[in-house]
Amino acid sequence: ERTPFVLPYNTLPVLSEIAVTYRCNLSCRFCYAACGCRKDEQHPDLPAESLREILDIIKEEAEVPSVSFTGGEPLLRPDLPELVAHAKSLGMWTNLITNGTLLTPETVAALKAAGLDSAQVSVEAGTAELHDAIVRKEGALALAVGGIKELVKAGIRTHTNTTVSALNKGALPGIVALVKELGLGKFSMNMLMPVGSAGTNFEETFISYSEIGALVEDVKAKAEAAGLEFMWYSPTPMCIFNPVPRGLGNKGCAACDGLLSVAPNGDILPCSSYPKPMGNMLEHKGAFRELWRSGPFAFFQEKKFAHQVCRDCGDLPVCNGGCPLYWEKAGYKELLDANELKKGETYEPVPSAG
Repeated sequence: ERTPFVLPYNTLPVLSEIAVTYRCNLSCRFCYAACGCRKDEQHPDLPAESLREILDIIKEEAEVPSVSFTGGEPLLRPDLPELVAHAKSLGMWTNLITNGTLLTPETVAALKAAGLDSAQVSVEAGTAELHDAIVRKEGALALAVGGIKELVKAGIRTHTNTTVSALNKGALPGIVALVKELGLGKFSMNMLMPVGSAGTNFEETFISYSEIGALVEDVKAKAEAAGLEFMWYSPTPMCIFNPVPRGLGNKGCAACDGLLSVAPNGDILPCSSYPKPMGNMLEHKGAFRELWRSGPFAFFQEKKFAHQVCRDCGDLPVCNGGCPLYWEKAGYKELLDANELKKGETYEPVPSAG
């Protein structure tokens, strides 16, 4: 008897991230939150006490064993070590996602003392000229490299992450070389999503699903030649680029499914790139599980955002149809071309999350 390979959505998230601020000392041309453009008074940060409450909910109600502190630039909060220490007191693995420019020896020492386990530092190019132009701050790469060295010296597990866009797609081999030079064992990359600053700067930043496959394969080959581990983060439709046979693992959309993403005000977002509040952690304290399994979340968990082409495909449970944010901005021509639809054939409109 043949049993279909179907993976249901997760009943609870398996990963969590909390943006402790949307403030940032950079103004990246592709930022999903457009952080460099935000005014502090419009997006006030929660006090540490409230963030500790949210961490309690993540661990005790959502049962997620790890948390990534992100932003914005989380190191703009002087109480970040205190938040890390609280998460560690709950038995959680703690990760920092940072641009690296504020990682002074004193700051790294405080994070180490608080129990920080790992860090991901954004590096957008292997040269200062291009990296600094993308993040719009002179000297940013030098500061990030200095911060990486401090993290490594402190014994904190560290890797770099790069957002692949039209701005740096020709410079990816330089990142492999820089990672090797820094003595790091691994690095990661993700695909730019056309939201936030990237949505505003769409024409100059956009990169397509059709382009990304060859770039990722080239980076993986260069990483293997350099003895480095390469991690690819972004979901792509398998009919356009399938990461599984390339040894990169399955990358389905984790919005409201495997990922719990929390905004600076406590709102739950489908993911950090998707600015649609789904409910507030503090307002639903004691009822997180009921909220997570409610209708608005099921829209994402059951992949109802997927195009009819994807919903008709047997690979949907593992592929998930790519990123809904991508399709909203780029349209579906790539998907239809990949599936060789007959000219004039139409499908029902893709459902909206509301």
